[in-house]
Amino acid sequence: MHIDEATLYVIVGCAALIAGAAFCGLRYYAKEVPGVVLWGLGYLGIGVSMLVVGEQTLFGDKRIVSLAFNLPHNCGLLLVLAGTMRFCGTLQGRKLLWPLGAIEVIGIFLFTLVFPDARIRIIFLALLAAMMSVWGAVILWRRPDTRSEGPYRLASAMNLLQALALLTRAGLVLSAPIHVTPGSPEVPLGNQIAAGVLLLNMMASSWMLILLVALRLVADLRSAAERDALTGLLNRRGMRLALDTLLSRRAANGLRQIGVMLLDIDHFKSINDTHGHDVGDKVLKVMGEVLLHAAPPTHGVAARWGGEEFCIVMECAGEGEVVEVAEKIRSRFTAATALLQELSSGRTVSIGIALSQNPSQLDISRLISTADAQLYRAKQTGRDRVEVCRSELAPG
Repeated sequence: MHIDEATLYVIVGCAALIAGAAFCGLRYYAKEVPGVVLWGLGYLGIGVSMLVVGEQTLFGDKRIVSLAFNLPHNCGLLLVLAGTMRFCGTLQGRKLLWPLGAIEVIGIFLFTLVFPDARIRIIFLALLAAMMSVWGAVILWRRPDTRSEGPYRLASAMNLLQALALLTRAGLVLSAPIHVTPGSPEVPLGNQIAAGVLLLNMMASSWMLILLVALRLVADLRSAAERDALTGLLNRRGMRLALDTLLSRRAANGLRQIGVMLLDIDHFKSINDTHGHDVGDKVLKVMGEVLLHAAPPTHGVAARWGGEEFCIVMECAGEGEVVEVAEKIRSRFTAATALLQELSSGRTVSIGIALSQNPSQLDISRLISTADAQLYRAKQTGRDRVEVCRSELAPG
């Protein structure tokens, strides 16, 4: 079955409009995901431009057709690139988007109305569009999420394919031995390649981006389920999942011990009773900030265990390393809470520690119970101190 150029452009336009509408619809369900609206507006612009080309017989002046196609199309590509930057959190180069957009618009008017030259205009805009496609491909390739690497890679590859098609069309137009008119009907192969790849892009890349939005929403929901909203630390569920990674890594090397700390803010009830729950929440946030910076990021996890109680599980070389971390937490927490205007002095924390070095008989539940007993001991012997269970140091 033969599909003429006009029909192909109409199909591409409809696919782009559907993708744009899908992104705009997602905006209501993904308000916290950046870049979605820009993607929607970008694909809507591309869709409108394709329909203009497909139905260009409705316009009498070819210059009007050229403007009606190039302005929404190239601005749409720029919006898609801006959306990709925002979605991937890329700040580098964002200030260049406005000058790039201005160059596009000036070039379109210049080579359409002032110095009308279809060959120069097509090559100029194709090179700009190819550059934007490559730029977007690099951003997507360099920002793969470990749990959604495939869609990122595929979306990046589709951008590169689109850039290749645009450059191929520019090359064919440049090498055409005859005069090229608006729309370059003299180079049908270049137009068909560009339209075909753009259709593939609309059908695959745009929906791959929608998949990335869905995966981002799932990741946000998972993070919300695994983290304590007040302190930003893991909750018990999140810690259990994080421990799987920590313990599997330890099983692979089998060289380091596991240390467990249980921490309890001293006289926390009196803080709430005397100063109110808002101040109590500020104290908890301070503890969260202290633990986020104190727990070794590559071989430790910190969690809010419940109420004013917290837990750290970490790999260590021995007792000295764990005690050093615990003492830093104790001193930093007191210093940080002393800076709160609502409190007259810093608050203290009691810490219980248990360690184990036996790879074959590691029992996290037992270690936590032992650390809890040491925490109770720290409370009973004066608070604001660190207690260690040294019986856990021996293998077996």
